[in-house]
Amino acid sequence: MLASAINDTPDTELPAAADHIRAAQEFAARTGDTDLFMTAFGPLDVEFHSHTVELEADEPTSQRSKATR
Repeated sequence: MLASAINDTPDTELPAAADHIRAAQEFAARTGDTDLFMTAFGPLDVEFHSHTVELEADEPTSQRSKATR
């Protein structure tokens, strides 16, 4: 999910990347932070990838607006 989000971003596929991030957020909410199989997956990891997607897509203001709420 997260790799797909990053891969979709440079090709102007931001809606698809956002869908992958949302799916990962739902999954991370159920699993919590885990290092099972050395994945270091969890809500924090998804947040990092979310920021990366927005920065790659030149849309950093959406995360900034969330942070100021």
